[in-house]
Amino acid sequence: MQLDLESIVALFIGIAFLNWAIAMICFGRITVRYLDRELIAQGFDMHESDGLGMRFPWYASAILSNRPERQPFVPGEAIMRIRRRKDIFLARWISWSFWLFFIPSVVCFLWLKGWLWF
Repeated sequence: MQLDLESIVALFIGIAFLNWAIAMICFGRITVRYLDRELIAQGFDMHESDGLGMRFPWYASAILSNRPERQPFVPGEAIMRIRRRKDIFLARWISWSFWLFFIPSVVCFLWLKGWLWF
């Protein structure tokens, strides 16, 4: 079996998607569950402002942020106080795995549409 460029790119994007999906599951089950429980204990309720499941990127950006006061949708200072080392690792994993999936997917889409030439 010989692999051409399209097959290699499709395989890479598929593996990157599986990595992102596993990161989402781990981040949701470990970090989001922990942060929700701790924030409710401190008097914050994030369930009403969740919308379309946007707590995952909001929590990840608040965990990784150097300026927690600039977090508009989550209590950044409270998250900075209660975050753990594994929450930082999982937030980095979910962020990097998203970009590792998203950027090649967009480039591949633009290339297949003929909007990129290389």
